[in-house]
Amino acid sequence: MTVTTPPLPSSVQLWLQNLDRLPNTKKTYEASMRRYLDWVSQTGKDFDALTEADVAEYKQHLLATGKASKTVNLYLAAVKSYYKARARAGADNIAQNVEIESVARVPKREFLTLEEIYDLLYSVERDTEKGARDFAILNLMIRTGLREKEVAEADIRDI
Repeated sequence: MTVTTPPLPSSVQLWLQNLDRLPNTKKTYEASMRRYLDWVSQTGKDFDALTEADVAEYKQHLLATGKASKTVNLYLAAVKSYYKARARAGADNIAQNVEIESVARVPKREFLTLEEIYDLLYSVERDTEKGARDFAILNLMIRTGLREKEVAEADIRDI
């Protein structure tokens, strides 16, 4: 059994084509709009006749299904961006007054002290290839602030 994805409305396709965002952001926005359109379809609403109340209802639906505030905001970002673009073309911006959710701030991280950095670096045995590699990676991370993922994805051409 193959699942076919229904085509996006032409106005959404055009918006995505003209969206000045990175490719991954465009993919995320497209996925978010598909979720929105699925909800529109499931509720029996007419996509071309939606109102601000409908967008607010969609937000409440996301919250009611247990989506985290950050996820709700991600989905709403695409919807709000779409209607903002439509407003530039003369349509009503029905998402303009739908507020994003407040997100709890993550407490600031504590940084290593200079002594902890020295202890960490000098705990690595550098007389083996693996040890020399580990020392170089730690040194790079400490000096540049790179994250684990950034180091793992790094290529020799990046250095």
